[in-house]
Amino acid sequence: MPVVGAILAFIGLTPAPKPLPRRRRRPSGATPVNVPAPVAPTTVAPARPAASPLAFPSPLPAAKAVRVLQAAAGLPVQHDGLGGNGKTPADAREALGRDLAAYVDLCIVAGQPLPGQSIATERADDAAYRGRLRRACVSDLDLWERARSRRERERAEAAEDGRQEPPALYVPAAVVEALATRKAAREAERTARRGDRGSGTPPHGPRPAPPAGLQR
Repeated sequence: MPVVGAILAFIGLTPAPKPLPRRRRRPSGATPVNVPAPVAPTTVAPARPAASPLAFPSPLPAAKAVRVLQAAAGLPVQHDGLGGNGKTPADAREALGRDLAAYVDLCIVAGQPLPGQSIATERADDAAYRGRLRRACVSDLDLWERARSRRERERAEAAEDGRQEPPALYVPAAVVEALATRKAAREAERTARRGDRGSGTPPHGPRPAPPAGLQR
């Protein structure tokens, strides 16, 4: 059999050997890599700042603000609660408001006494004290009138001398209205008196006759 096979192979009658199986070619390109599915980014909420253990300071009571301004002017005041609190005259004026601060400054300059208030209750009675201070501000018309006249005179003298004029005195609107009302009432009274003198009638009318039994 081997000889026959050799003869057949020699004359070309031997069946062709089966070709070897071809190896499958992989497509050109990068070797595929198992890529994990994308993971959605995790949103991290920003951490909230811890609450401050220090509370915001409460508003300055009006009576304490008055003491701050008096102490800044060198006046003898009770310093309880004033030491080390860092309150300045600007803080005191802001706590009082422009109208009451102007009145307190005016009283300090003129030496006018201001309404008092117990330190122990100056916070609890702040609204009541502000009311008393406001009524005093509107009723001290002579103090406002003198201060306004003095400031107008100072401004006129500065303008005449060529110097810088001091700022005009700030007067609260309620005080301006009260001064105008008082001025109008005084003008009406003077007009009435001049009319009485011109007509020959006594200012208070004719004097009543004495009773008949008292005539002599």
